[in-house]
Amino acid sequence: KGVCVDISASTDASNSNVFRNGKRCNSTCRDPELGKCAPSELEDCSGQESDSYRFDVNSQTCRKAEKGKCGPFTSLAACSQRCGRYIPKKCNMPALTSRYCNIQEIRYWYNSTNEKCEEILGCEDDVTSFPTAKDCWLTCSNEQSSRCLKSPDLGRVGIGWTRYYYNISDNTCKKTTQIAFWQKTGNKNIFKTHQECMEMCKPKYIGDVKKYKTRNLIAVSALKH
Repeated sequence: KGVCVDISASTDASNSNVFRNGKRCNSTCRDPELGKCAPSELEDCSGQESDSYRFDVNSQTCRKAEKGKCGPFTSLAACSQRCGRYIPKKCNMPALTSRYCNIQEIRYWYNSTNEKCEEILGCEDDVTSFPTAKDCWLTCSNEQSSRCLKSPDLGRVGIGWTRYYYNISDNTCKKTTQIAFWQKTGNKNIFKTHQECMEMCKPKYIGDVKKYKTRNLIAVSALKH
């Protein structure tokens, strides 16, 4: 992304891309590209009681506007639709997909409630989900939070018992007879059944994926260099 940075320059610098302060730089170069996602879209509205939402460029999240302020969005979903492309870590966003796409594909949405990456049907340009399960898991979780990211403790020899482990590289639950049976497996990437592995590491989202109109989104390329 293009950003405003501090530099040393003479006060009479004639370069049009040199500004006296960060506020002027951002208002000239960043905010026009961000549109409704820009900080300047937040307005005073004392006395209005309905909730509104805004995009916080510092934390890169959509959040409820502060008391006495009005954001440009009437819902968190509307903010996520418009500003989701500016959020690299899409781990606390609603499940959304485009209303218009020729072919739906399997994508992965991080459910922050149960802390799992869940399979959904979406579109290639969706802004609140990931193209692969691996991208989703590695962005939004870690080994301490989910056993699915741990390396399977397979042991050195097979003992005849069948167990299963999750392979994050190809998003599959694989069978194995090599088990480190002397260690407890309750928090390890080893499961007694294929179903248990699937439910823990390859769940499908059972809620409704809200659809939005893609024409309400704007493609912003000037900030990405």
